[in-house]
Amino acid sequence: MKYKFLKGLVTSFALAISCTSNAALIYGSDPISAGTPLTVFDTNTGTTTVLGSSLWNLGLAFDNSNSLFGINGTSVYSVDINNGSTSLIGSGLWQGSSESATFDLNNNLLSATSTGLYSINTSNAATTYLGAFVGHSSYDGISVATTNVETILGTFLAGSIFAVDSGQLYVIDPNTLVSTFLMSAPASETIAFDANGNLYANDYTNGYYLLDLVNQNHTFLGGSGHFGSAVYGAYSPQTDVPEPSTLAIFALGLIGLAFRKFNQKG
Repeated sequence: MKYKFLKGLVTSFALAISCTSNAALIYGSDPISAGTPLTVFDTNTGTTTVLGSSLWNLGLAFDNSNSLFGINGTSVYSVDINNGSTSLIGSGLWQGSSESATFDLNNNLLSATSTGLYSINTSNAATTYLGAFVGHSSYDGISVATTNVETILGTFLAGSIFAVDSGQLYVIDPNTLVSTFLMSAPASETIAFDANGNLYANDYTNGYYLLDLVNQNHTFLGGSGHFGSAVYGAYSPQTDVPEPSTLAIFALGLIGLAFRKFNQKG
């Protein structure tokens, strides 16, 4: 009996660790609904919440302190995640218009246009041209891998740039900007990684998907068709969820106490 109890205890904590390690929220700029609201989609529950009115067609990205920034055309904004309001930081001096945004591993804001990749200072919108893409010229959405990522083509290191153009997913070497085709994805203009290395996309009519880069398929998570093709997503880990390692240590502590209790009874 006591061993069944201990087995059940271990199983329960394994499930808790599995569930909490995948928690992520998706923030999106919705240009179709009245007031172009900032929305947040919960990947665990499949529900969408409207946070407040925001700007049209913002490319969104979180920095490493979970501050949200947006790019629209040639303008850079800070975005309030509580109500969707924006504050203009400045105009970026890049060529071409952009609605894509991501942060690299050094906390630099990156954006892609038809002329290539740019780095943007989030204090004053000062812009640095990093170069033209090689192999494919332009992208609708980009996201930097937060961890090493397993794909059908092998493992890509953290810091690799993933990009989407009309539902075609590519991987870009951050040093050479050489593009490699990876897979077809839902018709999407937005992709983003969460803190655990999961890659999500939003398609033109249905909602949000989790992309399987090894088996080249995807799982529908939810959302609403009214988001349409112009949802640009950014992902934020749920900071109030304990890390798996913390839960594991707690679980082992409880198991140790349980063993001690049963041994004393024996």
